[in-house]
Amino acid sequence: MKIDEFFEKFPKCNAYSNKLFINEILSPMYGDYEAQRHWMEITINTVPEEWYKNTTNNDLNYWGLDYPPGSAYFAYFWGTIARFIQPDLVELYQSRGIETPAAKVFMRLSVIAADLIFYIPIALLIAFKLTLYKSKQWPDKFEMATFLLLNPAILLIDHGHFQYNGVSLGLCMAAILAYDKNYPNLCAMFFTLSLNFKQMNLYLALPFFFTLLSYSFWGGNGNMRRTKRVSLFILSSPSSLLRRLNILFQIAMTTIITFIIHWLPLCSNIFFQQNKNKDNTCSDTSSSSSSSQCTTTTGEMMVVTNHDKMIQCKDTLIQMLIRLFPFNRGLFEDKVANIWCSIDPILKLKRRERLIPYLPMIAGICTLILSLPSAYALLRRAPTTRTFLHALSSTGLAFFLCSFQVHEKSILVPLLPIALLAPDGRSKVGLFVTVSVFSLYPLLEKDLLGVQYLVVFTAWIVLNHVVQGGYISRLILIGMVLIHLCPYVFGIIDKLPHLWILLNCIYSCGLFILFWIWVTRRMLYEC
Repeated sequence: MKIDEFFEKFPKCNAYSNKLFINEILSPMYGDYEAQRHWMEITINTVPEEWYKNTTNNDLNYWGLDYPPGSAYFAYFWGTIARFIQPDLVELYQSRGIETPAAKVFMRLSVIAADLIFYIPIALLIAFKLTLYKSKQWPDKFEMATFLLLNPAILLIDHGHFQYNGVSLGLCMAAILAYDKNYPNLCAMFFTLSLNFKQMNLYLALPFFFTLLSYSFWGGNGNMRRTKRVSLFILSSPSSLLRRLNILFQIAMTTIITFIIHWLPLCSNIFFQQNKNKDNTCSDTSSSSSSSQCTTTTGEMMVVTNHDKMIQCKDTLIQMLIRLFPFNRGLFEDKVANIWCSIDPILKLKRRERLIPYLPMIAGICTLILSLPSAYALLRRAPTTRTFLHALSSTGLAFFLCSFQVHEKSILVPLLPIALLAPDGRSKVGLFVTVSVFSLYPLLEKDLLGVQYLVVFTAWIVLNHVVQGGYISRLILIGMVLIHLCPYVFGIIDKLPHLWILLNCIYSCGLFILFWIWVTRRMLYEC
């Protein structure tokens, strides 16, 4: 039965309870479900050079690829499997909007498999092996594991809105664990892998940079007793200085090589396969030769030098970066719980034409200012894992609140390190997860995931005893309930159709600012 026929036959409430991936029905572009499937279609039917370019076979206006190469290779992997077991799922052009039961099952299983490989094993390792939890008893560690595995925000976004955030978050957790166990090169590699899977992990790049820089300077992390009282006299020893420079060099080379491995295949067709021009296809070439020749249809000889190939490769990489960082989309999209969206109704930032060119710079400066406390905390002494997690949380929130082009689901980035701090403040961390899920409601409601949101949201509050977190927690929960009731009590106001959604954003943003103050203060004075 077609989806349209389904809605005609059954009431809308039935669709809520029987549809897990509602996102796939939102015509004409079907939502993020279709975006992920379309990327599988594009990556296996076009060469890597075309993945980020608008070509005959790749219409960027129809869910053009805007994630880093790691996500593209991931889509290629699943697209290859789909081509083998269900070719119609990734058939070029013809597969757009496919909604067969087999297609839905395949896409659902791909997310579950990704979580089983990347997210769940690392979450279990973190819960049972992280130094921060070393003194905890096994029941407490098991509770921490369930806290990570049953995170409602990740469940709703990955399995409802439809994403593969579990992969990038799992790699990020692996980087944190590697630092905790004194493996800086693995830390750099895993974080670079996560960054090349989803660019929103750039929110955590500054803490990782300063942490690994501090690790190189102090010769280890703060979990080791021998690094706790190291002073500046270490620089007076040439051998000690060389050893620390060697650590920094290894970390830098690990990062660079990981980037090259991700980015170089995008130019593989340029260097190692056939070269094309407007007239005809040139003969096979190799990057080992300084130039190559081909004959056009008019009989003219055309020389393609390695310099030309380098220019083509550079253009390909620049096009990829343009897709990853779309500054032309404006300060923010939709309704997101950050500072810019909250103050825009009053200041009208997106309508001030003279101010628009400076908005990226203003957002960047504000973000860096809020990130400075983390840099100071990480450099003043060898950072412990506890300090590192606080810095990740503080900077992640700073980027979410102030950076340019923030999406609702980006709250998953600061949510990860804050969730790992649960042993230090279970009630506050549980409340932060609750606020994060609440802030996602505008996105989930647009995807017709209201019932799923209500069930998961309520279950989290009950199972984690959020109500018992004190009178402040109760007041915050009451505020959330009242905001949810407003559209049903007062209805949609014609002149202000987005009022209640905006109220959700402003309320959540205010709470996120308070959480930033809380985690930053703890980082500076208690770590």
